[in-house]
Amino acid sequence: MTTGKMKTKLEQIETAAELVTLVSWQGVSTKQEDICRMQDIIGHSTIEELDRLANFTGDKSGKMGTQSYFYHILSVIWRWDDLIEFWNKHTNPEHKQLKEANALLAKCESALKHANELLDKKNMDMDDFHKRYCEVLDKSMKQEETIAAKDREILELKAKLYDLMVKENGAA
Repeated sequence: MTTGKMKTKLEQIETAAELVTLVSWQGVSTKQEDICRMQDIIGHSTIEELDRLANFTGDKSGKMGTQSYFYHILSVIWRWDDLIEFWNKHTNPEHKQLKEANALLAKCESALKHANELLDKKNMDMDDFHKRYCEVLDKSMKQEETIAAKDREILELKAKLYDLMVKENGAA
């Protein structure tokens, strides 16, 4: 985008760090061609460079932080949702905790799923055991009924035998 003898300041910039420095001195341009150039610079930067710019808040030696300027640039060239997503993934101090919590949640859900599978298997085993137990119990109760019927029959036969013996002894 050369308009004559000299390139504009944005056309001379190659890196996102240089862009942040320029914005810290002069502010953000809202001209359409400047916005497109800033998008191009940010779009061709490595995620590591963007991450560094997004998180540097200054140091003890007095070196100026880049975070506020970097996010000011993004607020002009990106959609709000994209800006928030980048913040959450790269700058939000709670993101690491959230990531760890999500990993722990996934582990817990996996362990719970495994425990439920084991419980289902145990329940099926218990159902099978209960079914077999009921079959054995039913068979046992039928055998007891048969034995009780035979015992009654034996008692009746003993009673008849006793009656016969008493008649024979009484008649003799």
